[in-house]
Amino acid sequence: MRAHAPLTAAALAEASLSFEKVSILMDSLRDGLGDAYTECEQVLVDAAKQVTVSQVKTLARHWRNAALDAVGAEDRALRQHEGRYLGSGRPSTA
Repeated sequence: MRAHAPLTAAALAEASLSFEKVSILMDSLRDGLGDAYTECEQVLVDAAKQVTVSQVKTLARHWRNAALDAVGAEDRALRQHEGRYLGSGRPSTA
């Protein structure tokens, strides 16, 4: 947890976030979203401190969906960019 979520680990250690809330946040890290979580961690931890467990579930679900969309868009753009030069050895005019 400390690698991608040092602030979350610290909040758990100081008991400002419950184990249940931390578990919900950590569950959102699957599928390679660790770097995205690190970028948003401060906001997510601060929000999780202020809301109920049920609201943390909603928060984590919305964040995860947005992060997956962003990663997917980046992957698609990279594949499209790389694909422009495959095959003919020169840039596509299309």
